[in-house]
Amino acid sequence: MELTRPAGENNSHSLIGKRVLHVTYTPSETVTLSSHQSYQTDQPEVHRVDRLIRLHISGQSAIEISWNTIKIHWDEEFLNYGIKARLVAAEAPTPDEGWNVSAVDFWQDVVGQDITGFAVYNQKTWVESPKTGVPMDFSYPKTIAVSFANAKTVFFSVAEYQPGHRYTVVRGINSLVVTTSAAAVALPG
Repeated sequence: MELTRPAGENNSHSLIGKRVLHVTYTPSETVTLSSHQSYQTDQPEVHRVDRLIRLHISGQSAIEISWNTIKIHWDEEFLNYGIKARLVAAEAPTPDEGWNVSAVDFWQDVVGQDITGFAVYNQKTWVESPKTGVPMDFSYPKTIAVSFANAKTVFFSVAEYQPGHRYTVVRGINSLVVTTSAAAVALPG
């Protein structure tokens, strides 16, 4: 499997120059907000979020990043998980309140910074038809990289972090890894 930049990229140019005001993580319904903040891992540069992340930006907007179910119909239905980002009104309610993580060390260098880059990386993979045995290649959005004026880049990837294993992630799962390490999300270069 290989990560590539999709041709044509996206309409992210409108995000360039927007300032990050604060950041929130929204857990799944099974996590109560009064419980342990389950986004923390044994690696300070890696967070895990099982639902969605919002980067609240200037202009009363927020970039909402979450996993997305991708259905592939070919002899049978195959399910995979990709990543999606959308611009929402800042006052739009989240399904749950969520955690404001702006003051966490991980985000302190990002809050107050302008966005200078927004890239989407696709995962190339394949599935095999159980009826014919014929493989089918496909790609799906796997990782989003957001760069900031202070030269910091944060990566958001559909994966699940495995505690105790530096940069070991399980792919194709409905969970997000948030990190400052390209190695943690297996980006080329």
